Amino acid sequence: MARVKNVKDTIYLLIFTEPTYAFNISDIMYGQENKRVFLEIKQLLKQHWIEEFETSVFDERDKRSKQRIYYQANIKPIINHVEGITKDTLPDLTNRHCIESTLNSLAFRYLIKRNLPELFFQESINAIDFILTYFDFLVVFSSQNNYIKKFNQGIRKIGDYEQAIESLQKDKHFSARSSEICELLYREKNSPVDIIEQLPRLFIFPRKLTDFYPGFSSFGAKYFDLHSTSRAFSNLFEEPKLKK
Repeated sequence: MARVKNVKDTIYLLIFTEPTYAFNISDIMYGQENKRVFLEIKQLLKQHWIEEFETSVFDERDKRSKQRIYYQANIKPIINHVEGITKDTLPDLTNRHCIESTLNSLAFRYLIKRNLPELFFQESINAIDFILTYFDFLVVFSSQNNYIKKFNQGIRKIGDYEQAIESLQKDKHFSARSSEICELLYREKNSPVDIIEQLPRLFIFPRKLTDFYPGFSSFGAKYFDLHSTSRAFSNLFEEPKLKK
């Protein structure tokens, strides 16, 4: 196993994709138990990057249930990063709700899980920037795709946002292309049902967010300009062809 260059960010990114426990993280990163992982988890807890919870797990060896501590990612450090870029505390409740809803959705976290780079453990990765790069991709796609754009019209409050998601969920043309969308985003045609149900949360963004979108990742800030071209985005994501 190659030496992990950025242990803290690696752990956070793995926990962001799905709740898990310390030994599993250590096994993924090093193939065995590693004290460094447990020390970094303690630091992440102190810094409020992650949270812990206890759950009952059935032990096949002992044939009985045991309590195990799991960890889940807190999106607060990501929101702090976004606020640093916008020089604000995201006072618009609809924009904040949209960003938090997308980041917390199973569909988005599964997107990160399915697209972890093959050489992840050989590269020094900034977890927050990596996560927000995919968020940038989705915002630009949704603002440029003519079919998706109509669902993002008229979103002024949280109720409008949730209604737009519901409308896209019920749209038969979008549903008919769910396999193509999953293949594009997740590199698989048959994604879990709970992921497919949440796909619309990856494409609904208020115009007041997209019209003046600065890009939240280093890639987005450098290449994304919603008022000129989306070629940088198009080279990375082929637009799903949703027929009317």
